[in-house]
Amino acid sequence: MLAEYVYTRADRSICRPVIDRIARDQDRKTGDYNAFWDERNYLNDVGNVHAAVLAVHGLNDWNVKTQQVAQWYAALRAHGVPHKLWLHQSAHTDPITLRHDEWLRTLNRWFTRYLYGQRNGVESEPKATIQREDLSWTDEPDWPSPAASDVQLHPAAGGHALGGLSTLPASPATEQLVDDATKTVEQLTDAVSSDNRLSYATTAATTPLRISGAPRIRLLVAFDRPAANVTAVLVDRGPDGRNAIVSRGWTDPQNRNGADVTEPVHIGQFYSLGVRFEPKDYVLPAGHRYGLVLLSSDHDYTLRPKPGTGLSVDLVGTELSLPVVGGMPALLRAFGR
Repeated sequence: MLAEYVYTRADRSICRPVIDRIARDQDRKTGDYNAFWDERNYLNDVGNVHAAVLAVHGLNDWNVKTQQVAQWYAALRAHGVPHKLWLHQSAHTDPITLRHDEWLRTLNRWFTRYLYGQRNGVESEPKATIQREDLSWTDEPDWPSPAASDVQLHPAAGGHALGGLSTLPASPATEQLVDDATKTVEQLTDAVSSDNRLSYATTAATTPLRISGAPRIRLLVAFDRPAANVTAVLVDRGPDGRNAIVSRGWTDPQNRNGADVTEPVHIGQFYSLGVRFEPKDYVLPAGHRYGLVLLSSDHDYTLRPKPGTGLSVDLVGTELSLPVVGGMPALLRAFGR
């Protein structure tokens, strides 16, 4: 699609064979990871990187998603490459428009050290600089926060309106939703009730609660058709009931055992599916609730099949994992349970 978009030659035929080959080899039909994609996977070559890397990414960039910088940054760190990261609250933009003087100072110190070889101590400074939701800035030892650890939350029945979400084990229950890709995630998360999504939320936080890294969810789900999308959304539910989207995650149940392998989905059979959300760094304010919304197709980020596919979610087999800074003690201080 991008090749078509940027192709401005008057001679429209000369590159046609190449573009047609790209369209074929990318395998949009199955969506499987294959040799075409692996050839373009820069993580394969991280062992060849020796230059110091200063990375920057928008926490609200849904074009190049935060997973791209997170996996690259982690791989560089694992290979001992000098690294530093800026995360800001904007989207696909340069931080020079957000924090002009400090960004230029950082660039100057980074290149002075690693291009000109001047030992100015930049390597001993905090590795991560993060812009918070109120647009203030903070420095961190690294990212995700070394103080973050995973805590598990479980849904409680009532998802057509609003079910619970807590550390308590789920009681036996199965809840259903019907796919409708004509509705956006924003419409579905804000709906007071809906048959097209399942919604769960914690109690209101008594203290701010920060997550840093990639949330994950394990779902036990069955389908009434042999193909479907699965989408999970993490939201911040304000005291007025409105939702701000914190992160999203998607999976194809046909790729449940590997991104490179399509396997059939048998109607009515329950499958355990793992969904990784896009990595984020987010502080939930006191008085707000973390919410989990489950749906099938995401109008903005998945294929849009005709409405009607049914999903059944076994709540006992469903578990949300949040990378909470301060771990379980911090979560219990915020929610009580």
